Amino acid sequence: MLLNVLLANYRVIRQVIPHPVWFAELTGVHSSVADNVLNGTRKISLRHVLSVAQAFGIDAAQVQLPISGQLNADSPGNLKRAAWLRSQMTILGGARRAAQQFPGLGVKTIVRLMQPGVIVSPLMVELIARHLQVSVPVELLGGVADCGTIGCAEDLLSAIRLDRHREVSDEVLPRRTRVAMVAVAADIRFATISFDSVQTWLRSGRIDARVRAQVQWLRQRLLAEHATGVLSFAELSGLRRLIREAETHCRLEIQRARAA
Repeated sequence: MLLNVLLANYRVIRQVIPHPVWFAELTGVHSSVADNVLNGTRKISLRHVLSVAQAFGIDAAQVQLPISGQLNADSPGNLKRAAWLRSQMTILGGARRAAQQFPGLGVKTIVRLMQPGVIVSPLMVELIARHLQVSVPVELLGGVADCGTIGCAEDLLSAIRLDRHREVSDEVLPRRTRVAMVAVAADIRFATISFDSVQTWLRSGRIDARVRAQVQWLRQRLLAEHATGVLSFAELSGLRRLIREAETHCRLEIQRARAA
């Protein structure tokens, strides 16, 4: 289910930006919501991950597809960044004193980041350094992604960076997550439509003719593709026929099951 993918991706993203207030400032997701998704008191929304995508110029499809792998706390880069953070807190007399000297630093977040096995992302180093008004050694940061394409968790460390940040516009974000937005897997929603692909989705159950939201999405997508000239009228008619056949087959299967 897409909501599970979105939640898994959000959890990885929040390892990169664990500070709730800074996360809210960068992405526009309200700070009262930022941690509630992680602790399960609020459901993930498509708006949450799309806000991150827009804020850092990541392709919208990439934050909806499953992000593979995990961030590696034992990588040389992460260990260096963690050591830098500890050295800065030592200079300032500890996390609590640092938070007193620099209000808004977030003592709870800093304490968590100083624990063994925790991800200290390049972005958090940038944000902390900016807050403390200190410079960051270049070797701690690595390169910034040239494009918004991400495939694995480690790609987020270069994609979610201050150099890529931009203001988020509410006008292009969904107000709420509707069933139609998450009923179909992202790899299908962003795939090229063809007679063969639709046939494969229906036969494999990737698009289930029993699920109204999935069928509605497919019909609307076919109409949109026809309107832009991607599908001919003959192709549109053929694909519509496939959908009707799949729906009829499902109804017959349900009737047989009830009669058994």
